[in-house]
Amino acid sequence: GSYFQGSGFLEVGHEDSAHAYYTSNTLGFRVVREGLPQVHIVEFESDGVIIETRIINHGDAAIAPADPEKEGYIFDGWDVSFDTVTESLTVIALFEEIIEEE
Repeated sequence: GSYFQGSGFLEVGHEDSAHAYYTSNTLGFRVVREGLPQVHIVEFESDGVIIETRIINHGDAAIAPADPEKEGYIFDGWDVSFDTVTESLTVIALFEEIIEEE
C-alpha cells in the first residue's frame, strides 16, 4: 500500500515505484516495477494558496503549473529552482506590481 509520512515522502509496497500526479481533488498512481525510489512533494503556492502539488522522484525536475495571475501584478517567476528535486519543497510565485504611468 501507500502512505504519507510527516517527512513529505511517499512510499509504496514491495519493489514498486510510484509515478504520481496530485492535485487538490485527485490522487492517481501509475505503478511500475523498477525498485523503490525516494520521492518528494513539491507544492506550488501563489498569494498564500497552494495551487498545485506534484510528487517527484528524487533528482527529477518538477513541472510548474500555468503561470498564476494576480490582479494589478505581473508574474515574475518562482522563488526557488525545482530543476533537480532532492527534498520536499514549497515553491512560491513571485509577482511584480504593475505601475501605471501618468
